[in-house]
Amino acid sequence: MEKEAYTAFLRGDVNFLEGSYPEFTKEEKKALWEYRLTYDLLSRNPEAKPLDKFTRSNYLQWKSIEPDIDDFIEVIIDEYYLGWNIWFEGARERTIKEEIYRRMKEC
Repeated sequence: MEKEAYTAFLRGDVNFLEGSYPEFTKEEKKALWEYRLTYDLLSRNPEAKPLDKFTRSNYLQWKSIEPDIDDFIEVIIDEYYLGWNIWFEGARERTIKEEIYRRMKEC
């Protein structure tokens, strides 16, 4: 996949999302979601807050773009987030996976 596809997807380019994205295979779509959902995590930027993108409004937006987003999120959490020691309020009571799902379900 070309770099331009990743850039357009990360920016939320409407022309890309409505034109090219629907034609991609499931594996290509998964690769785009991995990039989008792990960008802050893997950047190693100390200012980045990788869990902040997991909000109810973002989740609803993602769901409108990709009906299978729940499957992608599950795999991405297991493959990327579980191995990181990310601090969040409530870390002693909840796992990273529980925290991400809690944030996406908040109203």
